[in-house]
Amino acid sequence: MRIVKSYNKQNDVTYVYEVLEHTYDKEKKFTRSKRRLIGKIDPQTGDIVPTGTRGRKNKTDELVGPDGKIDYQLRYLEAKTELKRVSEENKKLKAQNEWLQKQYDLLTDGLRSLLEQSRKDESEETSTKNTRQVPVYSVD
Repeated sequence: MRIVKSYNKQNDVTYVYEVLEHTYDKEKKFTRSKRRLIGKIDPQTGDIVPTGTRGRKNKTDELVGPDGKIDYQLRYLEAKTELKRVSEENKKLKAQNEWLQKQYDLLTDGLRSLLEQSRKDESEETSTKNTRQVPVYSVD
C-alpha cells in the first residue's frame, strides 16, 4: 500500500489517496493506478483530514445517547445556551447601533448648521458685492 498526494489547482486543495493496484496500459503505454481517497491535507496544520464516511462526525452523532437514540434533552440544552448567546450578542449590537445612530445624528446636525452658515456668509458677500459704491469727493 502506497500513499499519494495530488494537488488540485482549481480549489487549492491537496488530496491524499491510497494506491490499491497498478495496471499497465499497452495501447497508451503508461501505468494506471487504482486508488481510494483518504482525505485532504489541512493547510494550517498539515494533517490529513478524513473525508467521506470515515470523516468527521456530525453534531447529531455527538448527541446520541448510550442507547443509540438522539438525546433530545441534550439538544434542548445546547439550543438554549446558543439562544442565550445570540440574545446577548443581539443586545450588544442594538446598544452599539443606538450609539452609532446618535453619533450620526450629531454629525448630520453639525454639517447642516455649517452648511447653513456658509450659505448665509455667501449671501452676505454677494449682497455687499452687488451694491454699487459711489465714490465720494470732498471739495475743500
